[in-house]
This record gives sequence, structure tokens and C-alpha cells, in this order.
Amino acid sequence: MNASDGLRRYCAGALLVIGMLAAVLATAEVGGPVRLLITLVFLLVGPGWAVAAYLPGASAALTWAAATAVSIALSIVVAQVMLMLGAWHPTRALVLLAAASAPLLVHHLVRTTRAAS
Repeated sequence: MNASDGLRRYCAGALLVIGMLAAVLATAEVGGPVRLLITLVFLLVGPGWAVAAYLPGASAALTWAAATAVSIALSIVVAQVMLMLGAWHPTRALVLLAAASAPLLVHHLVRTTRAAS
């Protein structure tokens, strides 16, 4: 296992936990600055990182830049769809993004763990 695989596994695990925590806090209607920070961290990099970490041979900087760009784009598209359909449900959208990202993040954990063996 190289350092890049270790970083990908660590980031996948951290973003998986942060995403699930953000979804649980939103569903439980917990407010405050901690929830805001957790939600922003996840929405700014989580969904995009789940996809961008598959870029072959990409540097860490490129992976993180792509992750941020993809995450922001996904958030905008989801918000636009909610607005166009007249169904503004940010909590549901957060839960949907976290649930859609989770299998990919788990796959990053599994594949980098297998590579280490």
C-alpha cells in the first residue's frame, strides 16, 4: 500500500462518518454551529470525493479540487431540481446525497484495505 491509498482510505472513512453524522443531525433537527460545520464539510467535499478519488494517477491536489467542484455542482443541481419541482426539502436532499455517497466511500475503504493486504 502506498501513501496515496492510505490517505484515500482515511478520507473515505472520515467522510463516510461525517456524512452519516450530518444526515442524522439534520433528521433529528439538531441545530447549532457544530451541525453547520459538519454539514458544510460533507456537502463541500463528500459526494464529489466519493467520485473524484477514482481518478487514476491524480495528485492529491487534483483529487481535492475535483471533489470540491463536483460536490458544489451536485448540491446546485439538487437544489435546482427541488426548486423546479416545488419540493424544497434540504434535509431529504442531504440524506439522499449522504446515502448515495456512502456505497462509493465504503468501496474506497474496501479496495484500499484489500490493496494493503
